Formats: sequence, structure tokens, C-alpha cells
Amino acid sequence: MKRRIKSDYNTKYFVDFIQTRLGKKYGMTYPQVSKILSMYHKLAREDFAKGESIHFKEKLGNLQLYKEKRRVYIDENGELVNELPVNWTETFKLWKNKPDLKNKTYIRYTNKHSDGFVFTTSYQISKATFKFKNVYSFQFNDMLKEMLHNNIMEGSVDAYIKKF
Repeated sequence: MKRRIKSDYNTKYFVDFIQTRLGKKYGMTYPQVSKILSMYHKLAREDFAKGESIHFKEKLGNLQLYKEKRRVYIDENGELVNELPVNWTETFKLWKNKPDLKNKTYIRYTNKHSDGFVFTTSYQISKATFKFKNVYSFQFNDMLKEMLHNNIMEGSVDAYIKKF
């Protein structure tokens, strides 16, 4: 069973931890520590939405954005290979209206706005040094997804190119 590490919407516990350790040492109040963490999360979101990597302290791994070129080509056996992502909403509508095309025809995204690239995220947990790495995963909040989407549509994201 995988557990999720929640970041922005679970900062209360992290603030409590920081408050007990650093608040007493530097004389910071709970609202001050909370504001600092909120500002950090905002800056990290903005940087990641532009394609920059996030390196977590204390050897917890890093988070990177990759882009991969998807295309349509003919392989060495002479068969047509279509790597473009499927637009499932439109495909299901087509199948509902024309049942004879079900599992035969798919509507696909062309990603003209990103020159045919598909963006993916990767949490490089191999760089981490803690035990039980297989129980951790990331789930992005809607704010980060929206910022990333807007930056991709504007063409202001620069990410690593993923090669196989």
C-alpha cells in the first residue's frame, strides 16, 4: 500500500515541527513560520512550473519535469505506430455515437502548442537515502497543475528531453 506525502495542504504538521525546533531557538511565532513555508511552496511551484528541478534537502530525492517527442511513424515491419496520446473524452463520445468503431478508432492529441512534446514528471527517489522508498509517491495539487498547464500553453517551459 502506497502512502502519499502531502505538502501544501498538510503544512500545519510541518509548521508545528519547525515551530518546536526553530521557533524557540530564533523566537519565531507560528504565523511567521507558516508564512515562510507558504512563500517557499509558492516559489517552488513557480520554479517547477517553468521546468526547473526541485532538489529536496536532507537527501530526499528530487523532482524533475521531462518532455518527450511523440510521433507517428512506420516501423521496420512496415506497421504504422502512433505514439500520440489518446483524447479519451472525445474517443468515448465517438464510440457512443458510432459503436462499430469501438476499440478500432481513437482520437488523439497532436500537441501543436508544444511542438509535439508530451510533458511528464519524475520523482527521482533513487537519489534519496531513506528506507522503504517504494511506499512514497507524489500527487500534485490543482494549483501546480494549472500553473504548469498555463506555462506549457504559453511556451515558457523548458524541460529535459527524455530519451529511451
